[in-house]
Amino acid sequence: VCTAQNDITLSVFTVTSKSMTVQWSVHSGASSYKITATPKNSPARPVFAQFSGNTVMGSVNSLSPNTVYTMQLEAMDNALNVLSSAETVETTAPDVPSIDQAYSKNSDSITVEFAGVSGATSYILRAESTTGDFFFETPAAQSPGTVVGLQPYNDYILSVMSVNSGGRSQPSYPINARTVVVAPKLNTSSPTNDSILVTWSPVEHATLYTLIMIREGSSTRLILNTTDTTMTFDKLEPGISYCIKGMAWDAEGRTGDDLTVCQITRPPSPDVTQVQLTPGRSLGIAVYWMTVQGATSYLVLASNGQYCNTSDSYCFISPQECGQNRSVSVTAFNDAGPSSPSQSVGYITCEFITHAHVLVQKRKKKKKKKRVSLNFLFKSQQGRLPITKASCLMLSCCSVPLTDPCPPENIWVEEPTAGNCSVVWEQVPLVEYYVAFIKRDDGTEKSCNTTKTTCQFFCMCGYTYLTSVFPYNQAGTSLFADVRNYTTIPCCPEDVTVKLVSTETLEIMWSPVKGAELYETTAAQTNDVLHCNDTSPVCALSDLTCNTLYSVTVTPCSELRGCNYTCRPYRQETAPCAPEILNMIQTTNSTYKVLISTPNSPNTNYTISATGRYDRYTCQSRNNSCELTQLPCGTIYEVTAVASTAVGRSLPGYSKTLETGPCCPSTVDVTQVTQAMTNLTWLPGTGAGSYIATLTSPRGEAKCHTLDTHCLMGCITCGTNYSVQLDAISSTGHKSQCQYRGFSSSACCPTGVKLYRRTNNSLRVYWRSSNPQAYNHTVELYGTGANYTCFAAAGSMYCDIQEGTCGDVYTVVVAPVGKSGAKVTFCLPRTYS
Repeated sequence: VCTAQNDITLSVFTVTSKSMTVQWSVHSGASSYKITATPKNSPARPVFAQFSGNTVMGSVNSLSPNTVYTMQLEAMDNALNVLSSAETVETTAPDVPSIDQAYSKNSDSITVEFAGVSGATSYILRAESTTGDFFFETPAAQSPGTVVGLQPYNDYILSVMSVNSGGRSQPSYPINARTVVVAPKLNTSSPTNDSILVTWSPVEHATLYTLIMIREGSSTRLILNTTDTTMTFDKLEPGISYCIKGMAWDAEGRTGDDLTVCQITRPPSPDVTQVQLTPGRSLGIAVYWMTVQGATSYLVLASNGQYCNTSDSYCFISPQECGQNRSVSVTAFNDAGPSSPSQSVGYITCEFITHAHVLVQKRKKKKKKKRVSLNFLFKSQQGRLPITKASCLMLSCCSVPLTDPCPPENIWVEEPTAGNCSVVWEQVPLVEYYVAFIKRDDGTEKSCNTTKTTCQFFCMCGYTYLTSVFPYNQAGTSLFADVRNYTTIPCCPEDVTVKLVSTETLEIMWSPVKGAELYETTAAQTNDVLHCNDTSPVCALSDLTCNTLYSVTVTPCSELRGCNYTCRPYRQETAPCAPEILNMIQTTNSTYKVLISTPNSPNTNYTISATGRYDRYTCQSRNNSCELTQLPCGTIYEVTAVASTAVGRSLPGYSKTLETGPCCPSTVDVTQVTQAMTNLTWLPGTGAGSYIATLTSPRGEAKCHTLDTHCLMGCITCGTNYSVQLDAISSTGHKSQCQYRGFSSSACCPTGVKLYRRTNNSLRVYWRSSNPQAYNHTVELYGTGANYTCFAAAGSMYCDIQEGTCGDVYTVVVAPVGKSGAKVTFCLPRTYS
């Protein structure tokens, strides 16, 4: 807005390419207004428009685009004299641009190409739906510009406006354009290792689909068109990733969005290169194969159901039974799924023995004693072979007589009660006795020599025990024995501390215990909901119920043995619940009774606090009420309640505001202004926002309601005693009733005042009084020649004045005299001649 030259203001409301609209303030006395637009830097002629005197806004047309104009306003009277004027400078908008073309490459946008115009600093693209339910404008620095946020395959009306410092031009001639369709959402899978299946849901308004496949690491493209919603690519390489881009075509022959997904084919079947036995305490097999392209893992499956998984090119399966003829196959895996299993490869865990002979040879020695050596041979399909350690192993597996006994196949540990363990095994034939070895994971070891199939030992919680059993007979012992691991249940923590860290949160801490891999912490009062499942020896139980005794149990767990549910619980109570303030009742001027809820157990202490700006008052109770005493008037307090027990303090309850009644002013002064009016004044009372002043008598009352500290009251009866009351009211409606010393209105002025001249040339003034016996009266007589005064005692209703001048004009004032001797000054004078 420009500064007015005189007393009128002018401002530009809006501009276009060829018009400018201005608004101005009203000038008193103006009958018309003239607006003149003069180009500043152009030889073009000025343009003006004239408007009536009741108009405050007008437009000047036929202007040039992108031109600076001086806009002058002149307020004129009926004689076209200029009363006042003002002017401002503004630029018209640039010329209207024209659209060259509009097209859509994405389903949510349309690009507009247009011819730029001189003087434009930017442009605005406008898009409207043909149905009228969508309107959107977006800025563009130059051509082309893109409108986004549109719907797929929808028709839109596009227009462009140019912008400069003055404003924007009119929209260009509109053009229609339609967005393209969306891309199909491709779902891919590899049903075989040389094919990929692509499916998608139909795209609305699509008439054709194009799929483009590119092999990873290749630039060759395979392009296929279809009207179906499924496509299979076959004759592909196994274990290779292929990327597929899909797009849809609409009825106008335009392609829409595109979407690319990548899919790997299933891996080829691996080839098994070797299967060999792995002798030892536990007989097993090792399987080797050639890795295949695209595989991330392998599954080795034996014909007896045993298997192993690995990402390497070999795998071990153990244990194996003796004397079995089995086969094994390998399957490769990747994200697409499994390959076809490899060709099965057979293996034998022991030769098939047809004959076995035991030859005993006696050899003569120089010494008298004879040594007997046993040579074991077995006759197989390959002929008679000597028994080596490996073949002896196979013989023992096949239960050849008089060989070393086989180890027990099944060994296990039983623990009927905590700490009382027994290693148990199945009976083996041709065994004279057993030696069991029990080794703890800290290195402690013990052995047991027995002819039974069980051996007892003491087992502590949290340890792992390695057990093995060696059978013995006259030939010796087995060359190997299976090792069985047994882990005892984790130990219970003993130094558990449960601490209240906030009103409804318990912190539980303990020292780590042997054998525990993680700890579960539960509370019985929460239906044993698992609050913590962690490896750390600390837990926080939060969001608990206040004023509740919780039984907390820390349960140690291990992966092998599970959890030890025999640990004892620990008890801790949460802080008391926060009380609620139900009501606050004023019992005296300075005492308030606060009623609260008692949600906690008996013997809970409750503290109620009233906190003001400069002071604080408290009271305590064990029941549902408490009295706050000696609260000063006119003060606002924030009242809160807190519960406390031996466990701790609750959170403060929701506070409530207590406003004490406003203070009464110390004094009220009553001044009589006229015989029927009084003026009351008082000092402000703390906390009072308004006052009601009341004067009460048996004849009626006078009252006024004011925000000030004074009040002018009418309807006062003369000669009447009034009681004075002032109600102080706060801004929220709290009221204090204040009583003050009474007030007596002045005596009533006499009526019927008459002036008589007597025969002795004296004057008599006569009047009527409502209560002549109560008051003395004074008579004042003012004449042009002299003034006279006389007094009439109570009960008298006339007064004689001895001196008087004939023909003089007198003013007579008759007024009662109060008991204090003060004359009533409100009585009216009367004139006589």
